[in-house]
Amino acid sequence: ALRVATAGARAPGPAPRGRSRTCSRVPARAAADTEAAARERYARENNKGFHQARYAAEAARPKAKPLEGVQVRPANGDSELAAAAWMRARAFYVYPPERAFAGQRQQEQKAESELKRLREETAERVPQNAYAVLVAAVPCESVSGHEAEEALLEELSATDSDTAGEIIVGSIDVELTDVLGGQPLVGTSGAQGRRAYLSNVCTAAAARRRGVGQQLLEAATDAARGMGAEALYVHALYVNEAAQRAYEASGFVLEDEESVQSARNRGMCLDGIEGRARTVILRKEL
Repeated sequence: ALRVATAGARAPGPAPRGRSRTCSRVPARAAADTEAAARERYARENNKGFHQARYAAEAARPKAKPLEGVQVRPANGDSELAAAAWMRARAFYVYPPERAFAGQRQQEQKAESELKRLREETAERVPQNAYAVLVAAVPCESVSGHEAEEALLEELSATDSDTAGEIIVGSIDVELTDVLGGQPLVGTSGAQGRRAYLSNVCTAAAARRRGVGQQLLEAATDAARGMGAEALYVHALYVNEAAQRAYEASGFVLEDEESVQSARNRGMCLDGIEGRARTVILRKEL
């Protein structure tokens, strides 16, 4: 999810439950209907829903040819902040096909609010060396005309990701703070005032498993060191195994995980199951 929202797209509330047994003596047809409803409810609550299936598919996706010409650097100007905002809205707010129209409207709203937040943060905290917005950019000519990049170009053509001859394919924020707002898990390593957090880690869908994420993490690590941080933290959904593996490959280790009850208390549901959207926190010593 966006830095100012929940960590992961929040699905609608639980679907209506099936009819409960009202007595032990019911007509055979009613009993069969009741049993079928119970089985459906069990399957719904224990099998992968739309969002969890997405995370599982991402974890199973094989690595592809590295994307060439990627450069990670601080976002330059309003157009690149807008590209980063759009990238985050599309990455963190995903809907099933039957809700595509509503999903597009929400993505537009989230992109607008995220751009406003980025403008405020960069104006106030970047000069203090306490915040950085990094983007991964590739030259347009490095992908134009290559059949393998058609999916990437098609994905980004509807956004503001094409800026000044470059295409923004990923973004990440680095923040020097002891507590990251909106997150239940807090890092404990490093001296007070010397902890940094990553947020809004995302890449374009067609650029995933192509080395972009690792380059973003390496650049973010350097940025955190430049801020004077002694420890770097990042949060991820417990069910997002692909993200956790990527962080571990970059030197992060699991520090703590949120309990299901804590996630329920925070109203964090995924695919209609309360508590499923719980988070973990990973740490990298600098």
